[in-house]
Amino acid sequence: MYIEVSVNFGTNIVETLNRLKKDAKREIENLTAMYVASVEIVAKHINIQDTDATKK
Repeated sequence: MYIEVSVNFGTNIVETLNRLKKDAKREIENLTAMYVASVEIVAKHINIQDTDATKK
């Protein structure tokens, strides 16, 4: 399985992707009753909030 995600700037990317990988594998196995051999998650985008817009 291959999943692309967006993460917010400042997030611990490694920790977040590992948690998503574990959760996605568990959920798909539970929903389908099939074994998931591998899950590949890629942080495709990093969202950076515009600090000027948040100050207004």
